[in-house]
Amino acid sequence: MSHELRTPLNIIGSTQQLITQLNNSGSISSEDLSRYMEISNNNQKKLVKIINDLIDSIRMSEGVYKLFIEEKDIIYVIEEAALSLNSLAEEKDINLIIDTTIEECIMKFDETAIERCIASIVSNAIKFTNPGGEILINIIDLYSILKIEISDTGSGIDSENIDNIFDIFSQNVNSQREVSMGSGLELTIIKGLIDLHNGNIFVKSELGKGTTFTIILPKTIRETDEVQKIINSIVEIKILKHLCMVHRCFSYLGNNFII
Repeated sequence: MSHELRTPLNIIGSTQQLITQLNNSGSISSEDLSRYMEISNNNQKKLVKIINDLIDSIRMSEGVYKLFIEEKDIIYVIEEAALSLNSLAEEKDINLIIDTTIEECIMKFDETAIERCIASIVSNAIKFTNPGGEILINIIDLYSILKIEISDTGSGIDSENIDNIFDIFSQNVNSQREVSMGSGLELTIIKGLIDLHNGNIFVKSELGKGTTFTIILPKTIRETDEVQKIINSIVEIKILKHLCMVHRCFSYLGNNFII
């Protein structure tokens, strides 16, 4: 995690230093300035995502992450989340297929959370599926539950690392796929979001042949009662301690660039 925080910080610091040097010498063009600023902005966005992922994971571990439950058509949400990445799949000549046994399923869920889960898994599949490959999203109605399978013909994950794939800060996953998940927290957060829906998520993979993520969601979800809300408000105090730790970490990193 320290490496993932330092990398964008170092790039931002190096870029700003280069801009300053070129500006002082009067040799920086508007094109170069725009390019360097874009590099800096992109790494700022990466840093913000890592911080947000870290905060989300802390809230989940402390039991205070809150879903925004609404009654909606989850089939539509899943399809839209997947199809939003169709252009990326087409660029790699990857066939993105959505198959469903049910056209509509009205149930209570957090739309943003489910979108995040589907988009993250599909995006990762696109990155590590070779041109000409296939990604299949299969939605199966099983009466009281909804089963979502996302399969790809990509690089796969070593079987010995499957068991700890959802562990926080796990760096033992197939190195290529781990890099693609960004902060090393994304799969942990996906599992946390599914758990909050009283669901489950599994992964099956074979190195060099592909990976299948299976999400199981109950069509009814227990909503937080008043007692749990009081407990959550008390536990929120613990978050402050973690945020103070994060602040100290960034203060240290900010003063110790590796240029």
